[in-house]
Amino acid sequence: MARASASEDAGRALLAAHDATRALGLLDDALERYREAGATRDELRVRRRLREAGIRRPSRKIVHASAAGPGWDSLTSAELRVVRLVAQGLTNREVAERLFVSSYTVGTHLKHAFDKVGVRSRVELTRLAMGRLTPA
Repeated sequence: MARASASEDAGRALLAAHDATRALGLLDDALERYREAGATRDELRVRRRLREAGIRRPSRKIVHASAAGPGWDSLTSAELRVVRLVAQGLTNREVAERLFVSSYTVGTHLKHAFDKVGVRSRVELTRLAMGRLTPA
């Protein structure tokens, strides 16, 4: 997240300096990193900056837990990162610090993972994850 934010800031500064070519690369980098992190609001903000500069990027539909269907294959990359760290015994706060997100975001990803995989606790999730997931 820190790198995405830095890319966004540098891209915005380059746009202000009328260097759209270099700005585009940085804003695209920020957009992809925000997307991978599941930072939807940040992703939308970068898309708006790009549109204001006259550049349109195809949007990827955001799939919510209810639309994705159940099972491990429906977990997003952000949810998988959280699940892997929780399975290692980290607390929500520790996961948040490692991924540079809020503990609220970690909790949201965990809730979605619980719903998709069909478990009710961290212990159940960890037990299933240990046999299912490969280390990141």
